Amino acid sequence: MLLGYGIAIAIIIEWWRRRKDRFKDPAASWMTDFVREELLLADESRLSPDAKYERFLKRYNRQWRDKYGSESVYRLTTIASLVELYIEQKRFYEARGWQQLAIHIMEFNNVSGEKLALAYDRMAELELHMGRVREASFCYRKAASMYRKGQNLEALAKNLSAHFDVLANHGMHKEALSLSDELVDVFELLYGPISMPLEQHLLRSESVLHRDNIPALRKQLLQLLLALHVSEEALGKDHSAVAADLRRLASFFALSGKVAVAAELSERARMIVLLNKVEGVDYPGIERDLATVADWLESRNQDADRTVAFHMRKRAERIAEKRSSKSKR
Repeated sequence: MLLGYGIAIAIIIEWWRRRKDRFKDPAASWMTDFVREELLLADESRLSPDAKYERFLKRYNRQWRDKYGSESVYRLTTIASLVELYIEQKRFYEARGWQQLAIHIMEFNNVSGEKLALAYDRMAELELHMGRVREASFCYRKAASMYRKGQNLEALAKNLSAHFDVLANHGMHKEALSLSDELVDVFELLYGPISMPLEQHLLRSESVLHRDNIPALRKQLLQLLLALHVSEEALGKDHSAVAADLRRLASFFALSGKVAVAAELSERARMIVLLNKVEGVDYPGIERDLATVADWLESRNQDADRTVAFHMRKRAERIAEKRSSKSKR
């Protein structure tokens, strides 16, 4: 009888604590869990390894709560371990509750930046497991704003890509297209305006959002990028056909208002044309062109560029010496 009174008093104390606690553990049946894990002696030898681990984590979590307070950041480590355990066991409802608690504790303690962004990304994944697409989208956007603030473009690109796939796969094409435009801007900053990752995303968006829904300028850019990369792959990055593709891309970006990008592509096309020119027979003024191309190759510094530049300079010296010797005769 005394044991029964003791259990009842312990339950009342725990209930009162939970009632006042803004950061209470998200147990679906807290009373059952409390009695089973705190008040009754269980034969742990009969428990599975996962059950023992879960019991250990919850007990450890309560110890941190009782010692430092329910809002303490010290709880985050055991909470994260519980979330991972529940995900492995496909207990997504419970994992979502604990992840939500972790976010509340982090925000209360002004934990911001990438740590909080990663927590929201994980929350988005758990919302998707629960079939809550709008809630997942909200979490992805919260994380994206933090990645932008921290200027972490790689994490932002990963976040936007995952968010785009979710929206596109659930038929939310208008929102997905808007997000795709954001992702294009990030890819341009991260990899460059004519990069392969950008082309791959444009292909992906055209396939999942249907070609008729894609703006004409996006489709034109994709065709120009495909032509450039096919030429580079088939003919080499310094073929004259690549220069023609670069000039077409430069015209596209100039009309789009991206003057700096257009100028850079035009300059690369000019250098390729000049490179092909100096590889032919000698002509008046070739020494100057050889030096110009050598400077460009050294600044590009890809593959054997520096070696080629060295031999171009030597060739220019030989031509200059040859002309000088002829003029002395």
